[in-house]
Amino acid sequence: MSLFDNTWNNIEEFWNKTNIDNISEQYINLKNENIDNLNNKFSWIHDEDKPFINTDNCKAADWGIPNQVLGNLENAKIIIGLFNPKSHMSNSQANKCLSVNNYIKNEIAESKNDYKLETHEFFKNIEDYKNHIFSKDNVISQELKNLYKLHNESVPILDQKQTEIKKVAYYYSLYFSKSFNKPFREVNTYYKNMFYKINKLKSYSSSNYDIENEFYFHLSTMRICNVELVPYRSKNKNDLKVRIDKLPSSIFITKQIINCILNEKDIKNKPKVILRSIKDWVNVMQKICEKFDINFNKEIAPYLYSFKSQNAALSQNNILPYTTKNQNVSEVINLIYQEISLTNFYQIISQRLEDIN
Repeated sequence: MSLFDNTWNNIEEFWNKTNIDNISEQYINLKNENIDNLNNKFSWIHDEDKPFINTDNCKAADWGIPNQVLGNLENAKIIIGLFNPKSHMSNSQANKCLSVNNYIKNEIAESKNDYKLETHEFFKNIEDYKNHIFSKDNVISQELKNLYKLHNESVPILDQKQTEIKKVAYYYSLYFSKSFNKPFREVNTYYKNMFYKINKLKSYSSSNYDIENEFYFHLSTMRICNVELVPYRSKNKNDLKVRIDKLPSSIFITKQIINCILNEKDIKNKPKVILRSIKDWVNVMQKICEKFDINFNKEIAPYLYSFKSQNAALSQNNILPYTTKNQNVSEVINLIYQEISLTNFYQIISQRLEDIN
């Protein structure tokens, strides 16, 4: 059975119901004003979620920009589900902030040794905020674009140590690069060579095609999607007081994942869903399946995988099948590798360079 007709339209409709444009505009104004915001009670929490989440002791949930879907969920062959997006300040630090402006300044300062937060969040345009909450651009494609941009600006980013690279490509450095099953420096060399070949082809005016746009196209069609069970930020999972199985945004995104699995009729092509905090995800999934008369164990569970720990590294040694029936972790890792390495694109540009030379 199908729960929805159009997954992406439902995602847009759900978040637009809470008037994201208006909230984003308020946030931009408050970001530039150092005023006591306790009486204003600005919050990113979706109106439908408010009865089921208590943010009295977690300002990060109210003032940190939410994030729920990054990637084209309808076309994804790999869906990576985490519990919630993280903040950099401790809960006690965040709760001492008296304004949105103060919160943002402190969050940026706290992130300086880990992730260049000002580059990725706290934007100037309303559309950027919406794209941060839900976008068809997945995390790894966004970060590869950033690395390519820096490469073209003669910043030797891929020659740096992992501690430096993760400041601009956090998920690439710590999670996705592990699918190569190679030393990190070799993964960096792979992308350096790719960027070199793209630029080499660009230098041939007679090549008759736009190689850069072709690169961006392959990034945009990468069949990977990142989702969050709870879209609101906290330093630690337990900082949030939330009734997950009642939270509309959690129920909503879980329904979308179930729908993606059910809609693909070819068993071999059904999306593989890798989950952190899998017990929380499965609890919501089972209740949805019971309500809609879906056999969870037969129709959903065989496509679920979990991380061994809170570390979300996408490696052979860090992923476990939720059940053991017909679940092959090696195939999942290889699928991730094939997507993020842009194997077909790399072969195409290599061949074109050979033909030219």
